[in-house]
Amino acid sequence: MKRHAFLFMLHIAESSSTTEEYFRLLFHSKGIASEGPDRVRNVLYYETRTLASALDDLVIRDKIDAFRCRGAERILRRLLAITLALRPVTSAANLDRADWNVAEVIDLPIESVRPDLKGLRRARAEASKRVAHRVRLQRIAQKVKKWGKPFGAYFNTLLSGCSDHDVEQVRKIAFGKYNGGTFTDDVSQIYNVFLPT
Repeated sequence: MKRHAFLFMLHIAESSSTTEEYFRLLFHSKGIASEGPDRVRNVLYYETRTLASALDDLVIRDKIDAFRCRGAERILRRLLAITLALRPVTSAANLDRADWNVAEVIDLPIESVRPDLKGLRRARAEASKRVAHRVRLQRIAQKVKKWGKPFGAYFNTLLSGCSDHDVEQVRKIAFGKYNGGTFTDDVSQIYNVFLPT
C-alpha cells in the first residue's frame, strides 16, 4: 500500500504544481468545493486542503524526503483514501455515494504508531546529561562566587575541561556579568541596535 501512496504522490506532482492546488481543482471539478452552509462538504473540503497544504510544507518548504517520512506517508494515504472515496461522486447532489470503506482500508490505523523506545531513551539520556551539566556549572558558579573573582588559578582549575561557552555561563551565573557588562545592559544594547529610538 505504501507503494500506491507514493505513486499517487508522483501523479499529483505531474498533474499540479502543489498538492493543495490538485485537491482544490478536484473538489471544484466534482462541484463539492464549498464554503457555504453545507457543513459536511465544508469539513471535508477544509480537512483535505489542510492535509494537502501540510504535505506541501513538508516536501517543498521543509525539504523532507517524503519517501522516508512516516508522517508524509500517513498524510498521503489519507489523501489517497479521500480521492478514492470520492471517485463515484460527480456532483454535490450525490455526495452520499462516497465510499468511505475504501478510506478505512487505505488509512494507517492510529494504533500502528509504536513509540520509538530507543529514541525516547536517547532523548531522556541527553536531557539527563544536560541537566547534570547545568547543575555542575551552577555548583562551580557558587564556588566562584565565594572566591570573589571570575579569573585566576582557582577559577581555571574549577573550569578545566570546560568550553568557552561554559566559562561564560559560569560568569553569568556567579556574577550576572557578561563581557564586562551586566546581562541586562547587553540586551538593551541589542534592542538599541535593532530598534533605534
